[in-house]
Amino acid sequence: MVGGNLLVALFGGKSAGVRVSGRVLAEIRKGNAARDAGRWAIAAAHYRTALSRRPDLYHIQVQYGHAVKEAGDAAAADAAYAAAAGLKPGEIEPAVHRAHLAKQAGRHDEAVARLVPSLGLPGAEQAAAELSDLLDAGSPLPAAALREAVAATGRFMADEAGGVSGAAPSVDRPGRPAGSPRPLVFDITDLVGHFRYQRLPTGIQRVQVETVSAALLLEEAGPVRVCAFVPGRGVCAEIPLPVFRRLAGLCGVEGHEAEWQAARAGLFWHLAVAGEIDLPFDGLLVNLGTSLWIADYFRFIRNGKATRRIAYIPFVHDLIPVVTPQFCTLAIVEEFTAWLAGVFEHADAFLTNSHSTARDLHGAADRIGRTLAGTRVEVARLDADLGGGGAPLPPSSLDRWGLRDDPFVLLVSTIEPRKNHVLALAAWRDLIRRLGPDKVPRLVCAGRDGWMNEEFYGRLAADPDLLRSVVVLHHLSDAELSLLYRSCFCTVYPSLYEGWGLPVSESLGHGRLAVIADNSALPEAGAGFAIPFASGDPGALAAAMERLIVDGDWRRTREAALAAGYRPRSWGAIASQIVSAARTIAGQPDDAELPQARPGRYHAVQVGRTVSLWPGLVNGEVFRFGPGWAWPEPDGCRVKAEGGELRMRLPSEPPEGAGPKQRLHVRLQGLATGGCSAAIRVGSAAARITLDAGERAWLALDLPPEVERPAAALSVTIVGDGTENVMMSIGGGHRGHALSVKVLGFLIWDADDPAGAAQAIGNIDRWRSKN
Repeated sequence: MVGGNLLVALFGGKSAGVRVSGRVLAEIRKGNAARDAGRWAIAAAHYRTALSRRPDLYHIQVQYGHAVKEAGDAAAADAAYAAAAGLKPGEIEPAVHRAHLAKQAGRHDEAVARLVPSLGLPGAEQAAAELSDLLDAGSPLPAAALREAVAATGRFMADEAGGVSGAAPSVDRPGRPAGSPRPLVFDITDLVGHFRYQRLPTGIQRVQVETVSAALLLEEAGPVRVCAFVPGRGVCAEIPLPVFRRLAGLCGVEGHEAEWQAARAGLFWHLAVAGEIDLPFDGLLVNLGTSLWIADYFRFIRNGKATRRIAYIPFVHDLIPVVTPQFCTLAIVEEFTAWLAGVFEHADAFLTNSHSTARDLHGAADRIGRTLAGTRVEVARLDADLGGGGAPLPPSSLDRWGLRDDPFVLLVSTIEPRKNHVLALAAWRDLIRRLGPDKVPRLVCAGRDGWMNEEFYGRLAADPDLLRSVVVLHHLSDAELSLLYRSCFCTVYPSLYEGWGLPVSESLGHGRLAVIADNSALPEAGAGFAIPFASGDPGALAAAMERLIVDGDWRRTREAALAAGYRPRSWGAIASQIVSAARTIAGQPDDAELPQARPGRYHAVQVGRTVSLWPGLVNGEVFRFGPGWAWPEPDGCRVKAEGGELRMRLPSEPPEGAGPKQRLHVRLQGLATGGCSAAIRVGSAAARITLDAGERAWLALDLPPEVERPAAALSVTIVGDGTENVMMSIGGGHRGHALSVKVLGFLIWDADDPAGAAQAIGNIDRWRSKN
């Protein structure tokens, strides 16, 4: 061993195929040993010594960058990677590492700029994977598709819809020509979120694709625009119509995978570089999907109302987490309850898909203590022509699933407990016992896997008769699904709750009888042509199926009635109703009313975390306005470097027994990494506090005379004098953001009652320390 070291010292050797001196090789080996032991500072010192003699060693520049990065010196790491890039411009690795550093520091634009040129280098899929994460694309985007998207940026920014302005929304009030319809913008954020991970649209996503596509062809709709909220950037960007049309035309068809990936890459690249949408003044923002997973969505709505007088009209498809919370995860119930409290605060009107959903919506409003006027809720039934477009597949295509020669019954839905596949299995087991396996059609369950479906698969695996009789199919195209509908004996839909039940409409539209549970909106979807059975009763489903199987005359009579009487609506007709209803039920444009802050009540400025509805439920985040806020968290919300603004109005009548003066108490939390100061300002009054690292404290301010009057509008500015890098999971991406102090909540109290305020603050501190 000593002899080997002596030879190295005398004659040197090779490192990564490069001849180096003995002294350089010795330093590299020491650095490698320290690196393998996780002693990063020592490893960096040895690599630095080696580079002082041989700065041309590309691989050691990279290793030195790794070592100083792990030792905590990001600037030195970036310099080392830059030096490596200079030595080998054709290598992708340094660019990826520099992008990592920029992303971790919250400099996302810089990270993207590092990666884009690398798309043309060997190994570009590494850069594409990093870009996919930065663009919130979900599943990876191919490098070739991203190259095309980058090259097409100019075309996307100058599309036929007028492009996307990179400027901030203007606050002028140009008005509209007398008699002209209110401009319409469809928010498809939910659909974009689906495209992050999935191609084939199902349920709500299909409604968005078909409705918006049809609305774009309606003359009476006027100019229609499309947008999506980009959670990772905190902006809402306009989507050029050619981009939407390309995605809509590809998402439900078979094949064309390269075209789909190119279209998808174009969408996410566009959303990464486009500016904030310039919402039309007095416009209507119709959200056909859901925004419950975007904690910052309603702040965008408030800003649009304040600056552009937009009317916000959500389409409520169901209230599953409220009506049947047992079929949802705790997180979904909490998210939905928070969204529901917020949507009642922000919506100017509602669209629903059924009278059942409308009743559930009114019931939820009553439980919160809000009253929805009947004219503010429009039912737009989804009794659409779902027969499928494009060339139909031939019957021989059934061979791919072994279904060409056997009768089968179709059950289309996600496999999850609420859809009640387990009941269908029990009914099929009963049918096989009653009629024998040869007389019972096979059961085809078509749909993606959801959650909590272990019982379904467990029962299926444990029963030999069911294993022979049940087929499970995933990821079907529109054409494949249409073929199954056209070829089936009938369909079943045993779901325990639905907002509408699109598979029922699909079945009837294909001329196939549907056997449905008699709950929620399913009888509405059945339109009098479906065959109902007692919800939750497997024997009732088995009896209904048995009659269809054995009583051919009765079945043919029902099929003839269906063929003669069922008339689905076109998507154009549904889109026309939605456009017309949105303009009718939204009412006349008006300045938005600020949310009310009630003296004597603590308003927590945070993401709502409750699983039940109760009178007076409201989320404190509703008071946040402007661009100076980060994504709200479970315990509060951080302000950005420029500070955040709270806006509110005081009650028209002061609390009973309260004096003329009110005092604002704001609960703050300091930076985790060190002390800082923070200030609040209301009109001419201001106050400041110094916070230790992580300290939680109250900052009080007497409201100035100009806001003491009843029903006064109140604007509170909160600014911290320092920032720190905070890693936050926003819209699917975990990234660093430069943020300042956290606002936990606020309280308005009678200034002449300091003892009462102290008692309330003490109770809040004790309560919040446990939550």
